[in-house]
Amino acid sequence: MIKLLLNSAVALSLMVSVGNAKEAVTPGFNVKVPEQIMTPDKVDSRIGELTFFDGVPTDATVQKVYDNLDYLRGIDVFLNFIPACNIEGMRVGTKSLGVSEYNEVLLMDKLMDSQSLFLTGNTDTVYASSFFDLGKSGPIVVEMPEGAGPGTVNDAFFRFVVDMGAPGPDRKKGGTYIILPPDYKGELKVTPNTFKDNSSTKAMINGKERDVWIAKSESFSNWMIL
Repeated sequence: MIKLLLNSAVALSLMVSVGNAKEAVTPGFNVKVPEQIMTPDKVDSRIGELTFFDGVPTDATVQKVYDNLDYLRGIDVFLNFIPACNIEGMRVGTKSLGVSEYNEVLLMDKLMDSQSLFLTGNTDTVYASSFFDLGKSGPIVVEMPEGAGPGTVNDAFFRFVVDMGAPGPDRKKGGTYIILPPDYKGELKVTPNTFKDNSSTKAMINGKERDVWIAKSESFSNWMIL
């Protein structure tokens, strides 16, 4: 009798367990799936309501997300081209003043004031500015006089190319710099061009061997400001 009661209790317990297990199973699955990892049917977002069916986004939601990606990429392009637009604006402005060749320099005879449209310009510096097109000229040689600068060369996207003068490898002692175009495939090799490591290299210029610092730009259009 006792054995029969025990068997009945075990059977009843198993039936209850199976019943509870069936109740715990998530519809459409063989097991209970935690709700926090399930994709809800609707999600409120910054771009509006996103809808899903069985975890799959609806066509309207897919289009809405792709439209948002296009918008974000448009903003990214706009922000990335702000430096390029500034450089190009200065190049066009410099050309309008008659300075258009790589061996011509715009020398400001007055200090800047609040009327200047020059981005980040200082009011206590007499600037010398030059633009050069490495696609047109090929590698450019820049002779930096002793004590001149500080100066720098930036590419068409305002990216750093090389410093000259006090912050550059010549350390205000002057020297010769060569700026290579992005497609240069010749024998000249880029030198460290840093204040910490001011190692120069040898190069033939007009038939004479010179100590030079060599930098390579990532664009053809470049701006030198001293």
